[in-house]
Amino acid sequence: MIIRHFASSWSSSVIAAAEFEHTVHVWDVVTERHLATFATIMDFGGTRLAMTPDGRNCTAAAYHVEGIAGYVASDGTEVWRRKDLKKTQKLRVSRDGRRIYACFNNRSCQVLNRETGKTIKTWVGVRDVWESPYQPVMLVKKRSLVLQTPEDQKIAIIPAETFAVLCVAFGPGLICVSESAGPLRCLDTQTGEERWRFQEKGQHFLEIAFAEHTQEFVGVCWPFERGGSFRLLRFEPQAGAMSVVTDLGLNGEFAFCLRGTRLLSSNGSIMDSATGSCEGRLAFPIKESGS
Repeated sequence: MIIRHFASSWSSSVIAAAEFEHTVHVWDVVTERHLATFATIMDFGGTRLAMTPDGRNCTAAAYHVEGIAGYVASDGTEVWRRKDLKKTQKLRVSRDGRRIYACFNNRSCQVLNRETGKTIKTWVGVRDVWESPYQPVMLVKKRSLVLQTPEDQKIAIIPAETFAVLCVAFGPGLICVSESAGPLRCLDTQTGEERWRFQEKGQHFLEIAFAEHTQEFVGVCWPFERGGSFRLLRFEPQAGAMSVVTDLGLNGEFAFCLRGTRLLSSNGSIMDSATGSCEGRLAFPIKESGS
């Protein structure tokens, strides 16, 4: 596979598709147009590429020397760089596109101004951040998972069930959390109370989203213990009734986009997330760029 990492915003049609290191291709999944290709400081590991909700800017990070940098997505112009912020593990963009959450293993989270890269605040003990597009609530990973308001008012502590969170998705009044080798749990965002959970032995979810066109959660499930095909599953949000949408094959990277209505694969296919039908295809590169 050439494309090994995606960065998509929750609502925009513009996505970033990255090769093993450095090279980023920007595409519009609605028009199926290639918009730009450029080199960044991104290296492999963690989540070191992020796209703003309007699709105009992306942010990339390197683990060792180059730090974090902001780019214009249309041509790759570097807008700012923070070489002092090394060993980034997670980059997230706030839902309003104004802030970058840069999270590390060995230091406090840095909340950066998206336009300048300057630190707005330091968030002690925070290792990852996910924001809801439906209500003023977020999930923050500290020593435990904390459901809280943007003003740091705690709603509930969510005990972790394994060592790592793989993905998080908010729906109206709900949040789904997938953990490595663990279950997919759906919780109430007002109380933190568990509504339902789903787990099959030896499998976990690598991507999860709320599909607005069907008002259901959808997720990419992988049999990590024995290997095998990825599957696209869908869940009724209130009770968690599951149905299989389609088999996704043995290999690939995946990302949900367009408010969860589409699933993009590293082979370039754009699928309806509720039916699995192919709605289009991006002409991803078929050989390495040499970067």
